[in-house]
Amino acid sequence: MTVAETTQLIEPHGGKLVDRTGPRPDGIERLEQIPLTSRELSDLDMIASGALSPLEGFMNQHDYERVVEDMRLARGLPWALPVCLAVDRAPDGEQVVLTDEAGTPVAMLEVDEAYEYDKEREAEHCFRTIDDDHPGVARLYQQKPGRRLPDAQPDPPGARVPDQGRARDRGRIADPPTGGRHEVG
Repeated sequence: MTVAETTQLIEPHGGKLVDRTGPRPDGIERLEQIPLTSRELSDLDMIASGALSPLEGFMNQHDYERVVEDMRLARGLPWALPVCLAVDRAPDGEQVVLTDEAGTPVAMLEVDEAYEYDKEREAEHCFRTIDDDHPGVARLYQQKPGRRLPDAQPDPPGARVPDQGRARDRGRIADPPTGGRHEVG
């Protein structure tokens, strides 16, 4: 058996690989904190590493509405499910800190808008059911009620994926299930 390895990267969805990592912002300890669930933290890590390219943050209302209605981002790119941050209420300031469940800061978010959403409508359009026996619908119904916030600037010192760059590239190598290797018999 011969093993050939491919190292050529596939084009990121939308043509641009997003990298939202950067230095830790000053003064984050004074900002309002929003704790993330493990699911939201995972979404944040994927946004930061480019795994959800071309998303540069959590979806704004225009992208959210378009994905729910048409399974496309506002710019027309196919996208199956919303990637959003749900909150109980709109934050008081223009910036907030996102934390993990232990309270460790992991990102700073610039609050451009907070918009309301309808869980049942989202379930019906995205999962084609409102039955909470469906795992996606059950997860949606467990989210915080009220509003969603777009955008986030992940903070690398608190990031969950310490090797984001290489993990991002490994996910883009042609034929990821085999790690880019093709077995020839």
